[in-house]
Amino acid sequence: MSSAKSALLSLHLGAFLMGATGLFSKIIDLPAWDITGYRTWIAALILFAWVWWRERNVALRSARDYGRMLILGVLLALHWVTFFYSMQVANIAVGMISLYAYPVVTVFLEPWLKRTKLDWRDVVSGFLVLFGIYWLVPEFNIDNNMTQGVMWGVISAVTFAVRNLLLSHWFSNQTAARSMSYQVLIVALLMTPILVLSPINLLATIGGCWCVWGFSLPLSPTPCSVIRCAI
Repeated sequence: MSSAKSALLSLHLGAFLMGATGLFSKIIDLPAWDITGYRTWIAALILFAWVWWRERNVALRSARDYGRMLILGVLLALHWVTFFYSMQVANIAVGMISLYAYPVVTVFLEPWLKRTKLDWRDVVSGFLVLFGIYWLVPEFNIDNNMTQGVMWGVISAVTFAVRNLLLSHWFSNQTAARSMSYQVLIVALLMTPILVLSPINLLATIGGCWCVWGFSLPLSPTPCSVIRCAI
């Protein structure tokens, strides 16, 4: 298979995995932070095992890299919690469409970060996306579930875009699996106090947890490009 076809296949598979995560918010009867916590602990264990098996080394290069990973992990935690919560407040479609406002944020932040010129065509495309998201809201009322879902979805999109830009800027030479292993571990650690104090009985939602396992497990043998996109 040519490199172009392989990249295209990875892109579609990554998009599928990313979209499939939206089902967690409805299938699993847990709060958004609980879903994020269990999912990231499973993903962290699998990804660290994968990195150790492939590279025989899981350490980062410097103390500064660990600090940067902490920032990325916090952004990823905010992204996932707001993403799942958006779909629980409204519905999966609203959460997914709102999330895809992240290219708009990227359009305006990337030129500033990389010191490049802003392309007017990207600006036009960005405003068209915002216009489409605007029509998702029947009325701008904070008590409306759709409005709340869009707002949380846009917050998720902003944190996702900032995290992606910082990741490519700081760790362009790092493997995707290694970067993600540290990020999901940080998210898992941040969510651990919530999981410990959660009044939810995990055994009552064991079927949903098997769904988390089932969707997290395929992340280990997939190509790095799929891991970067899906997680």
